Amino acid sequence: RLAAFDFITECIGIRDTTDINEILHSTVISGHLDWPTILAISNAKKIAPTLWVALRRRKLVEYLPNEVRQHLFNIYLLNTLKNIDFKKQITEVVRQLNSIGIEPILLKGSASLFVKTFDDPGSRMMVDLDILVPKKSAEECWNALGVFGYLPIKDSLDLRVDYQGNHHHLRPLYRPGKCGTIELHKDVLPTSAARILPTRLIWERAEAINQSGIAMSVPSPTHRVLHNLLHSSLINQTYVRGQISLQSLHELAMMQNLYQERIDWEIIWQLIDKSGQTEILRSSLYLTNRFFWVFG
Repeated sequence: RLAAFDFITECIGIRDTTDINEILHSTVISGHLDWPTILAISNAKKIAPTLWVALRRRKLVEYLPNEVRQHLFNIYLLNTLKNIDFKKQITEVVRQLNSIGIEPILLKGSASLFVKTFDDPGSRMMVDLDILVPKKSAEECWNALGVFGYLPIKDSLDLRVDYQGNHHHLRPLYRPGKCGTIELHKDVLPTSAARILPTRLIWERAEAINQSGIAMSVPSPTHRVLHNLLHSSLINQTYVRGQISLQSLHELAMMQNLYQERIDWEIIWQLIDKSGQTEILRSSLYLTNRFFWVFG
């Protein structure tokens, strides 16, 4: 499993030297790779489309076993079609919000659909779209999407969330015939993490993007990175559980590669240090560098 894991991370990493590509080429054509384990890890870590894009970029697709090539391509194709639908949904949703005077902020995967974070729009897997709206207008925005054909999800049988209370986003919405759900956020993060990255900072430093005639923003590079770290490590509890969120670490590596010096790591350190959570930052940066060599 460790060899399979290392092969995946080397493939999807940002290093693209002749030496790396030759080593990967030799590894693939050797016939010694444990493809069932590679595929199992890729699927479990929601990184299979990313792996396909990387293998294609490194010109290794033609050397894959037929069943492996077909499996990865099918997942990539389905994910690409889903992300196309997601981007169309965001465009329609933001246009609807603009019509009532709201210019939202796209969070997480929603932002990556409009800010080219990855090599290919079908690379990142996601199941919902996170959109931040002003807290005082959140209910109005939620109702506006209802008029537009979106319906609230029902409570699951095993987990009932109090969306009417202090939850950081309203009850997710879905549109029949469309992929995924829409989560309208009143706050960027739950209370447990909001003290580190308050929502007001996101609004103050957000960067406007204008595409398709709609008005919206994304968090600043620094806040996108910090949000990624907090959501994975604290909200999803990967740190305390000793888990590796390969998708989140890869996205962190890609954002570092995209933004470079625009990320203020000193600010990130200061915000996390105040909360006594510096080990989360140390762990995330160590793992990102261990797998993707972006801080060397």
